[in-house]
Amino acid sequence: MPKKIFKVLFKRKTLTPQEELKKLKRDNIRYQIDIIIIFLILLALFFFNYNYTVFKILIAGNYINTDALDSIYSRHIAFESGSSYLKAFDNVVISVFTDELRKESKDNYTVFFNRGELSREQNSIETDGKMTSFKKLDDNTGILTLTAFSSSSGKAVKDELGRMRDCKNLIIDLRDNGGGVLKYANRISEYFLPAGNTISIYNYRSKLFSSAPKSKNKTPLHPDKIYILQNNMTASAAEVFINALRENLDNVTVIGGYSYGKGIGQTEIKLLDGYGVKATTLNILTPKGNTIHGTGIKPDITPDRDELEYTLEHIDKNR
Repeated sequence: MPKKIFKVLFKRKTLTPQEELKKLKRDNIRYQIDIIIIFLILLALFFFNYNYTVFKILIAGNYINTDALDSIYSRHIAFESGSSYLKAFDNVVISVFTDELRKESKDNYTVFFNRGELSREQNSIETDGKMTSFKKLDDNTGILTLTAFSSSSGKAVKDELGRMRDCKNLIIDLRDNGGGVLKYANRISEYFLPAGNTISIYNYRSKLFSSAPKSKNKTPLHPDKIYILQNNMTASAAEVFINALRENLDNVTVIGGYSYGKGIGQTEIKLLDGYGVKATTLNILTPKGNTIHGTGIKPDITPDRDELEYTLEHIDKNR
């Protein structure tokens, strides 16, 4: 019985010649409408880019002083004389405008990347992240050295959660950690924060993209004491991590000098032919809505000697 029902439901209906003709006409009309819509979209794209397009063709395709073009192109991008001016024009324009943005806003974080530079920067963060490590100093104390925030460091921390859970005193060394990828700062912060705690506040120009991610972790790490070591090279995603723990937990002590003070974030985009661009697109606030941009994170303790040495002595005295 079920087989018969299945055949009835899915049996293809045989059309009469008249019905076939009607269907063919409908399909033909839909096809023509699709063509018209695509044409209108292309026309709109050309209309909104008309000035740029004709200027690009005029200069890159027809300007007679090619020595000047060679000089400008090679100054801004990895350009070899004799290469296609038209193909390289967009990257020259992006590079020039990026330079102007940097000068006007004194924003050294907005950057145009020549061929391969963006990939090398991203690989460098991953390489730094691979040096993340955890070490048990004794039965009660461990030290997590976080060198960057990346997929590598995220995996390294995740792999050590079991051993860190046994620590009553956890030292997190963020000295010289220049940051990395914000999503990994969020993810690693979440290992320490109870569900519902705000990790950070990310404000974009568009409220559509703004967010305040919260921890979803129902079984976070909870050592008796967390000691975070920082210095003036502790920056960006590392500062996000510190503020996430410091403003949500009552067992955190920050030791060292002031951190770098980078409370803004960038979006990186790969362009064609190996080029890339990075632009400042968001303000970063602490979970309580404070900013550390330009000022840094004030430590709880500034020792007169090596931060790790001081912390170990402090732990030893308070056993």
